[in-house]
Amino acid sequence: MKAADRRAPAAAGRCLAAGALAAFLIGACGLPSSSNLERPRDCEGDDVPGVMTFCGSVSGVSFSFQGYEIYYKLITSAEATPQPRHHNDLRARFGRLSRAASRSCDGDRPPLVAAAGAGTDHRVSFDVRGLGAGQDAADEPFLELSWPPPEEGRIGVRRGIQDDGDPLRACRRFAEIDGYRTGHRDLSAAAAAALTGRTGTLIEIVAYAVSYGRDRGETFYSAPLAIGREQLDLY
Repeated sequence: MKAADRRAPAAAGRCLAAGALAAFLIGACGLPSSSNLERPRDCEGDDVPGVMTFCGSVSGVSFSFQGYEIYYKLITSAEATPQPRHHNDLRARFGRLSRAASRSCDGDRPPLVAAAGAGTDHRVSFDVRGLGAGQDAADEPFLELSWPPPEEGRIGVRRGIQDDGDPLRACRRFAEIDGYRTGHRDLSAAAAAALTGRTGTLIEIVAYAVSYGRDRGETFYSAPLAIGREQLDLY
């Protein structure tokens, strides 16, 4: 056997060992991973202005499905709808909806919507009608769930951006026009310029849902589903 031939199996073994070690370290660190976790789906027959809805099914999912996360971004009406292909795109460049009831914005742990016991078929609606044109922004956005218990069927939500001026560092309210800043990841550059400059430019919100699960200490997300685009009145 030639020397090069003898070295090939050894090199291949080292590569396999390195790959196994890398996989172990990724799992051990609990970094979010892609998976074949079933993503949410569009609902048939749902088209209510100001309401973005998606449906899901608990049956057949893997990786210990636990619920859903919802991400969003504010853009101007002239901008194209972003097309994130991976959950990491959402985590890096979009805002994550947070529960209004959470005392601290960074203490709101996933999943946003716990749905492991939701039943075979269910739906989640993201209602932003309180921030629509002609409204007084008295009603912050909320989620409405199709399954019981009734007292938990409506969840108030806020932006996934901390209010640094709040001693508890709670999440900022959508209706708080002074809370928008250039550099916030839940705003496009054009939307930030419009809101901070009070230009009156039409602002819209786009939202995406992903399934969320955990298995053996690892976190898994499905592919994103775009659930809607709605106009807001924030001025």
